Amino acid sequence: MYSEDKRDVMYTLLLKIIETEMCLVVRDGLDEWVAPGGSNLAEPSLAGFPKDTCTVLTTSRPWKLADERIKNSQIDRSS
Repeated sequence: MYSEDKRDVMYTLLLKIIETEMCLVVRDGLDEWVAPGGSNLAEPSLAGFPKDTCTVLTTSRPWKLADERIKNSQIDRSS
């Protein structure tokens, strides 16, 4: 979305907002995500996101959520 020379500035701004404001992080299409470099990650890392101010909403097809490596606090579905 941003030119290469502005990405660092925007990333720093994003982290500042996440640290000070209530945030909703939407991860769409977990079933389409592929771990980089053949690693064994079941889902993308959200390092740096404070758990007390961020709620993560992940969309996926049901079979992906059956992966035992995915830690969850609440799984729901809509039709």
